[in-house]
Amino acid sequence: ARLTNDPVKNQKTFQLLNDIMNVVTSILHNYKGHLRQYIVDDKGVVLIATFGLRGSTFPNMVSERALPTCRLINATLESELGVDNQIGATLGKVYCGIVGGVERHEFAVLGPSVNLSARLMAQKNHPGVLVDNEVRLKAKKLNFIKFPSVKAKGYVDLVPVFKPLTAKETRWGKVNAKYVGRKKEMETVCSLAVEMSRAECKSNMFFLWGESGAGKSSFVVHTIVRVRKELFLKKKRPIITRNVCCECDTLVPFSVFRSIFRDVLSEKPIDDEASFASRGTNSLFGKGWDNKSFSSMSTNDCETTSVISRLHEICEELNAPEGFLGIVGHHLLGNSNLKMASVKKAPELDDIVAFMAEVFIRSTRHAEVIILALDDVQWMDNLSWKVVRNIFERSTNVLIVCCSRLIEDIPLTMDKDFWEMLNGKYRDSNLYYETYIGALEKSEVREMAALTLKCKPEDISDKYINDVYMHSGGMPYFASEILESCLRKNLCKRNADNKIGWRQHRRNSQEGLHYTNLNELLLLRIDNLDDLTRKALHFASVLGASFELQEIVEISGHILCIPEEEKEQHSLAIKTSLEAAVEEGILDVTVQDESDVDEEHSKISMMMIKVDCSDGQIHKYLPRRKYSFYHSTWRRLILSMLLDSWKRDIHKHAAMAIEARSPDPETRDYRTKVKLFQHWKDSEDTLKAADFALDIGQSFKMLGLNLHSIKIYDDALEMWRKHKPSKSEDTIGGFAPDVLDSLDEGNLVYLIKLLTMFGQAVGSTSKRIDQNRSARTFEDALNILRFSPASAQIKDRAFIFPIYSGMFFLLKYKVDVSYSEEDLIKNFVQETKMHGDPVHYGRALAMQGETYHRNGHFDNAIKSHIELKQVYDVDKHHSLVVASYASDRLGQNFGCTANCYMRLNQTGKAMEVVYTIINKLMPKMDPKNVHNSIATIYPAIWILKDNGKSDEARAIFVKYVLEPFREFYGEDGATPFKPSFRGLEALLDIVLYMEGVESDLNGSYSEWALDLHNLDVPMGLEIAIGTFGRSPMSINAEVCLRLSKLSDDPEIKARLLENGIIVAERALSGCDGSDGSSRLLTTYCQIKPVYDELKKLSE
Repeated sequence: ARLTNDPVKNQKTFQLLNDIMNVVTSILHNYKGHLRQYIVDDKGVVLIATFGLRGSTFPNMVSERALPTCRLINATLESELGVDNQIGATLGKVYCGIVGGVERHEFAVLGPSVNLSARLMAQKNHPGVLVDNEVRLKAKKLNFIKFPSVKAKGYVDLVPVFKPLTAKETRWGKVNAKYVGRKKEMETVCSLAVEMSRAECKSNMFFLWGESGAGKSSFVVHTIVRVRKELFLKKKRPIITRNVCCECDTLVPFSVFRSIFRDVLSEKPIDDEASFASRGTNSLFGKGWDNKSFSSMSTNDCETTSVISRLHEICEELNAPEGFLGIVGHHLLGNSNLKMASVKKAPELDDIVAFMAEVFIRSTRHAEVIILALDDVQWMDNLSWKVVRNIFERSTNVLIVCCSRLIEDIPLTMDKDFWEMLNGKYRDSNLYYETYIGALEKSEVREMAALTLKCKPEDISDKYINDVYMHSGGMPYFASEILESCLRKNLCKRNADNKIGWRQHRRNSQEGLHYTNLNELLLLRIDNLDDLTRKALHFASVLGASFELQEIVEISGHILCIPEEEKEQHSLAIKTSLEAAVEEGILDVTVQDESDVDEEHSKISMMMIKVDCSDGQIHKYLPRRKYSFYHSTWRRLILSMLLDSWKRDIHKHAAMAIEARSPDPETRDYRTKVKLFQHWKDSEDTLKAADFALDIGQSFKMLGLNLHSIKIYDDALEMWRKHKPSKSEDTIGGFAPDVLDSLDEGNLVYLIKLLTMFGQAVGSTSKRIDQNRSARTFEDALNILRFSPASAQIKDRAFIFPIYSGMFFLLKYKVDVSYSEEDLIKNFVQETKMHGDPVHYGRALAMQGETYHRNGHFDNAIKSHIELKQVYDVDKHHSLVVASYASDRLGQNFGCTANCYMRLNQTGKAMEVVYTIINKLMPKMDPKNVHNSIATIYPAIWILKDNGKSDEARAIFVKYVLEPFREFYGEDGATPFKPSFRGLEALLDIVLYMEGVESDLNGSYSEWALDLHNLDVPMGLEIAIGTFGRSPMSINAEVCLRLSKLSDDPEIKARLLENGIIVAERALSGCDGSDGSSRLLTTYCQIKPVYDELKKLSE
């Protein structure tokens, strides 16, 4: 902080110093601390602050006030002012009072702990906040990492130094001083990390496999600690983030990146040019910053502001795809203000995946190495794997460490081709490593026992070690629990041979190890807890592997019927109960709010801060109490003790608590919705669970997450499917007859709706196996309706209409359906006519007309259309039809009717219908629904072209299809008709050029047509689009024909004719009925003349 001869620079310095003063004093005021000194000289800026002066003592002063203040000041100065700072915090007895003469004196604090705080503040390689052992002991529930001890004035011995872990670091897990083994595997990861930090290199992946109890999570925790230490000693700047997956994550898109994005977005890149002065209103200290009260701020506020601000910056910088903020900001980071509003189009999934990887890479590019630790990846969802793959393949210097159960037990949701590449290409390139960890060696169990019993390994008897090894199977966690239990129960002692072994009178008793197993040992520890603690663990085990204090308090309050006036006391009791479970080693605190440690009031907490103005890293702290089971064995054991009725009741109240906490469905993120679905499902409230499943599935569909929709529907159907029929019974539609007999009207309706949505989601893929599965699902739904007694009670049967529509859709793709087309349509028309809704009745008539047209019964098709016109009003019904059937099938029937008139040689009437489509229907239809637009005008395009009006055909194609598609979807967007776009545009341009309407022709058309790959279309799409009057390959064949006529190059002409014949033959095979299906006459009439002319010119 030096003054210069430049007044402008000096003014900026003064402003910065003033901002530092305002930030520090505001935070100290909030936490009831005091600023003792603010020194500015040529060596820098030093501030001295205190906690615990007379009149300012508080319970839990270190954990609730002093440490949060240190973290918040450290994070705020770095993130908001761009000021690097180092904080040393100590606790001890000091002199507090006046020093100096009568005329010149000041208030001071003096003593060894003051000197020590200054010493810690000035340490080299400072991590941000360093504390002494006194602080650590008073905040013993928190996690700390040890730093090298220091020599300090007033202390005889070296003083231990520690860094308090941030919330992110706490989430990594606690270090176990008795951890043994896995040295080779740990060395592999550490060597990789150190080697990658030395120079830019490709990213690596390390996969660790192991059974439950093998110590996979502990391996991650201890490996992270070792990696951090080694990189710190080498003065490398790493970013380390960890996520532990849970069972419900398989249903939550991008679930892994909820915590990871918070971590990486809170990182402040050293090359970020944005300064405090340029941040404006995005900064906490922008315009009007002084009006923002720090009394309402916490480290969580600071972190959240930083994360959301950073996300906005990156999205603007990298031009995020539409919908990205909705997925990441709302559904991942939980900020409902960023939820996706109505968007022009659903975001492209590949774009979202790629951009999420880009955000990760962009946010971490300043680090020399990035460690991405992913635990329990057997529960990771497929989309998270896709992002991980993108990061792995596109980034540099990222080490991805994955831990999983054996793949034979729980298969990964990773894409098959990525898994094959990992085990092939990437393994051969030394970018992928994997190892299996199993049982420990006996020598390692002996080492663990020595650490537990605080003796030398050779002091323990072989019999004792053999017994522990036999009962634990050598699994680290099981061995650790047995050893701890023996120590608690005083089952061992130093015997006459000077070896530690069993107490002779207990060795063969039922209290001894020979007559018990691990579960019994754990049950005994649970039984020793008080009643409320056991109940709290019951609630916790049902909630999942991890949970929040607030959830337990809410659920227990409901179930135990706690009166309003006793709720505060009950909350404290629950908190105490969970602390007891933590002490017992059953639970672990993963995110700590630091409000639970009794402390002395007679000591002063001293904080000394040194600041300068260069950039630095943000340390974040999230004040929220979250717990997890120390090991999954505890949760499984507790769940096995509970009655099914008790578990259902807990699930019910858990769902009610979540709904009360988040009453607005619009603000709920993916995770909250999935939690609600799971709780209602496990409470066996099938109606509520099914309703949530339908809502979640629909929202997934809108975001293009079709696979997640399928999974959520299938999971919901399991509520009824899990009840198996007797051996002598066959299922009906995949369900036991007793289940269908027991269904009431509401459950039957929801079951059919779920089957329908499942069938639609599966059938929307282009895979034949999925389309066949879709057909079977629709058939199952109709069979259930036929055999379920509750079916007769249903009055409004509109919910079954999409089944008919779905089966009709599959028939167009020539998927085998057990119902004949005629019976299907007949039933649909009858059902909808009785129902009376013009939307559904019109859809049935449109389906009937389309079938008549496809089978060559043109007069009957026209009759169906005339009846449809009597019920269809585009102004009233367009949006309603789209809501029910995704596109306006009624409006599309006009084009089908125009084709019928053409086949009957009634061109005048056909043109009347065409202009009705162009002038009356299209202006009323939603331009964003491009699929509906092309399906409606597609027949009109060919009728106009064949009648010398190609310019009008091209005009409506551009206006209603090409321009809206490019505006709302982009060139990389998708729609079923897209395979026809390029050929259609080319053909109309070529026709207009040949007719003399256009003077120039795009030269790229010939290059495009010469590549046969561009002309080929999957047969399923070829047939489906062909039902509208012309198939894509027939268009491409005519493009080749016309371009061959324009070419003067014999070789190019021959290649064009050859390509044209190939695709024309394929087009004919899809519409001429040669496969036994009905001939698509309109489509056939379009391609046959083209094929004949191609053959003639090629001879």
